[in-house]
Amino acid sequence: MENVSDDTSTQYEFLLLATMDMEEARSAAQLLIFLMTEKISGYPGHIHQLEKALETSVCVSYARAFTQTNFTHDKKPLNATDVNYLDTEQKLLHEKLIELRMWRYAHTDRSSHSQRHAQVLNGGDGVAGFSESWVALDKNTLDMIIKLCDLNRDQWRAKIPATK
Repeated sequence: MENVSDDTSTQYEFLLLATMDMEEARSAAQLLIFLMTEKISGYPGHIHQLEKALETSVCVSYARAFTQTNFTHDKKPLNATDVNYLDTEQKLLHEKLIELRMWRYAHTDRSSHSQRHAQVLNGGDGVAGFSESWVALDKNTLDMIIKLCDLNRDQWRAKIPATK
């Protein structure tokens, strides 16, 4: 790559990291679809917990490119509203994924939309029950997320000289 300014180099780094985020979100969505369509035997836990963990990964990985992180400090690497290459349906899904990340998966305080409840029995001897409200992403939505990840990844790769 030719010599570039520090600002341009930083922007390329943001784009590369964002591309990796899209790959992670895409992979988690693909595995979720696989789990929905295949019977898995021998998994040493509750498949529901694995599905929820993967869905969290989809939303958090996708939105990371558009949210402030410790790496970006006081600036966002990508503008969440600068997605003019997406159609209306894709923009709605894009906004929903960022909203889910902010209010369901990345925050568990009282302002979040995630409802977690635990019941303790015998004066605090142990947790007797745990429940959390959750509506899973369906296969069609996951398919759309995979396409959305591909569109973002391809858009950003085209802006990085070394990856054209």
